[in-house]
Amino acid sequence: MSEDREGWANPTAEAGGLRPRISINDLTTVRESTPAWAIVVALLGFFVICALSLLLLLVKETRVEGTIQITVVFGDRFFTTQVPVRSRSDVVRIHQQFHYVRSLTC
Repeated sequence: MSEDREGWANPTAEAGGLRPRISINDLTTVRESTPAWAIVVALLGFFVICALSLLLLLVKETRVEGTIQITVVFGDRFFTTQVPVRSRSDVVRIHQQFHYVRSLTC
């Protein structure tokens, strides 16, 4: 690997000026379900207020699970990583960071 004037490694000089190809694959799933607390309260409340307690069964909880796979191909080298995701904000944050890094490599 060649080095520039400050001693930093410069992989683009070795690869003949090639730019890395960066890709992102969103492997997340979104699940909606009725939470356990809503089912318990609806069953207990059924004996007190029948119609009102059944409305608790309409409560939905959203869960985001999975990973986001980021791949970098640079010449004949291949790097990949999987970042775990637990919420929608994680997905947005990782995509923003990915696009920022991609803009730096252009």
